[in-house]
Amino acid sequence: MPHLDGFGMLRAIRQGAALAWTPVVLVTARGGEEAAIQGLLPGADDDVVEPFSSRELVARIGGQLLLASARRRAAERNDFLVRLAGAVRGVGDPDRVAEIACRMPAEHLGVERVQWAVVDQAAREYVVELEHRVPDLPPTVGRFAVEARDREPGERSGWPRSA
Repeated sequence: MPHLDGFGMLRAIRQGAALAWTPVVLVTARGGEEAAIQGLLPGADDDVVEPFSSRELVARIGGQLLLASARRRAAERNDFLVRLAGAVRGVGDPDRVAEIACRMPAEHLGVERVQWAVVDQAAREYVVELEHRVPDLPPTVGRFAVEARDREPGERSGWPRSA
């Protein structure tokens, strides 16, 4: 790489917002703990030392892509939860909190319907109290029976025991 070594490239990738989530796997001929630490401390995700097989390299890159995807999803989920918390903070009306808590996930996820519901354990019913939906869908607010099914011996019912 003219004018830039691998560590310079790593610094450039980590400093740019567009590439910050890009996994970086260093491939080097320098072995040993010190060389690995020299690459991992500035932000490399993995370090592969020659000689290596193509299967090892593919496995390491695949693993880093999966981890990067999981990190990105976790960050997006956390950002959404912070926005949701900010939207309901200070709202004193429980109905308004429920409306915000239905509307924001529907908009964020791009889904057609989000419901605010509780389970009435005594009546064994699922109670939809509020929903946010696209206009073309029929409403589903109301009480719905929770179906009972045969259980295996020792299987828990899923209903918390009342005191």
